[in-house]
Amino acid sequence: MKINFVTSGFPNGFTGAFLAELQKYLPSQGRLVMVASDFSAHEKSKRYLEEYVRDFFSHGISFSEAALVDFSVSRQEAVSLIQKADMVWLSGGPTLTQIRHIKEYGLVGSLREREGVTVGMSAGAINMARRVVVARDPGDDIACLSEYEGIGLVEFNIEPHFAAVERERMDDVLEAARAAGDFYGLYDESFIVECGGVLQFFGPCRRLYESA
Repeated sequence: MKINFVTSGFPNGFTGAFLAELQKYLPSQGRLVMVASDFSAHEKSKRYLEEYVRDFFSHGISFSEAALVDFSVSRQEAVSLIQKADMVWLSGGPTLTQIRHIKEYGLVGSLREREGVTVGMSAGAINMARRVVVARDPGDDIACLSEYEGIGLVEFNIEPHFAAVERERMDDVLEAARAAGDFYGLYDESFIVECGGVLQFFGPCRRLYESA
């Protein structure tokens, strides 16, 4: 079974709703693999992974193994880690850098076809879409509206951190929403769970565009 968690971010730590929903699908002492957003930023990604493992452990979720996929492992090792993972975490960070590195390592097929839980946060959540449409965002080094083939785990697009977007970048995001079709503005601490094409919404989420 494939379970996809599409998240914006948890600035105050993981919420009770997120943890409770996640625990429904995770085995005891499973394997966690985090896919970095920038494969060259090993130490930064490693710190985030360690922070997540500690946070999960403090809430009763522990892993037998926690591994990082970035340039510190080979392509073959990366594929093997992803295939064996019970939960894959697609990190937040530079959106276009992440998808470029994922494709450079040939990981799209492994990420798309594996069984188990996948959690995408911010950039990772954006890149979960089959056809990604991402708004212009100079803060994320996205100079103009961009469209590309994503990982293909979900059939909709999101704009994370939507409270800030409403204040600063709404015109750009609405342009992306019209180009994408199914498109949601996702606030921090909110998340969407997708399983077999069925969506469950947790927390505030704004639907910006719906395909005919």
